[in-house]
Amino acid sequence: MAGSVRSAEWRFFAVLIQAKCAARRRLVALVVLPACPAAFDGHHGLLVAAVQNGDPLAGPLAAMGVVFVLLQALGRCTTPCRPTRPRRRRRG
Repeated sequence: MAGSVRSAEWRFFAVLIQAKCAARRRLVALVVLPACPAAFDGHHGLLVAAVQNGDPLAGPLAAMGVVFVLLQALGRCTTPCRPTRPRRRRRG
């Protein structure tokens, strides 16, 4: 067990906990954001299979909704924030 605690994954999460909020959000977005489209596609397939088999839709719809909201939220977290400045008019 002691060897697994010293692994790279455990060190990554230890650094993640100590990171500042903005750095933590960026790091999580870099790790989770690339996996979201694949998870969305996988849940879409599960939903289609549930419809075709006549299974209950509550579980697949809820899971797909969670992944969709996560995908939308993380997409906005990764957009760069720029201060808005009024444009100067040229006189002349």
